[in-house]
Amino acid sequence: SYYLFKTGTKANDLQNAFTSINEALKESNKIKDKKLQQQSLLLLGKYYAQASRFPESKNCFIKVIKECRKQNDLKSLADALASEAPCLSNSDPEKEIILNEAIKLYTQLNLPEKKIENHMRLITVHYGKGNVKLALKEFYQSLYDQRKIGFKHTHFTEATISYIELFLYNTKSALHYALKSIKTMETIQDYNFADIFYLRFGNVYLTLGHYEEALDIYKKSVEIGHQNMNSGGFYRSYVSLVLAMSSKGKNQEAINYLNTMTADYPPVDLFDKMIVNSTKANCYAQINNFALAEKYFKKMD
Repeated sequence: SYYLFKTGTKANDLQNAFTSINEALKESNKIKDKKLQQQSLLLLGKYYAQASRFPESKNCFIKVIKECRKQNDLKSLADALASEAPCLSNSDPEKEIILNEAIKLYTQLNLPEKKIENHMRLITVHYGKGNVKLALKEFYQSLYDQRKIGFKHTHFTEATISYIELFLYNTKSALHYALKSIKTMETIQDYNFADIFYLRFGNVYLTLGHYEEALDIYKKSVEIGHQNMNSGGFYRSYVSLVLAMSSKGKNQEAINYLNTMTADYPPVDLFDKMIVNSTKANCYAQINNFALAEKYFKKMD
């Protein structure tokens, strides 16, 4: 497991995982330990999936699932199904079938944490296929289930609900759950992705036309983003702040702010560079500086 789930850190991680899994499988066969055999085969299935050897991966999971059904071992069957599901693409229709069965089994076994975990995977499948309204309905159900078992880190689900509600132009619900996510985050003091949560909160206010409030929240997101440059939200936050300024006709102020920030904290990855150049180009176009607008549009490409 150690090498399998750190694959990519070093070139030989995947090979080390394969070697260790095969040793475990040989040992389990030698001592005829059914549980160890199953666990080793599940790991081997995950290995083959990571190595893009999908037929071999499928065969490993089939063997374990078949044995679990034969033994009527519902817990092991649920775990085997839950292990296979992440190895399948969201476009694979079997993934949804497998997750639904796993969820049903975990419900029967009264294992709510496992049920919630796999339900979230199913929601991701529905969202990825574009069934946004179904996904939203399921996020609400998941939030209810999380609260029922006393799970404290509900801000991730609350923020996602806010994001989807805003996408569907349900601004009242979007604001409600954005506020809930911030309150939950601050209550449990989990600030690992605080810049992203404040960013989404600011987006709701901006959509509602509360420019000054959005500006203050974006500034808070940027300030927190300085402290955690790897969270993924920093550049999106200050670009959102710049766009908020621009929307009120403060294009030169927006350009000055953006130039200062990019000088102090230059974007590193291609996506960040693209959104920064796009924002600069649009701001310059707004003040009729078409030469610089063209320059940054070309950089964006």
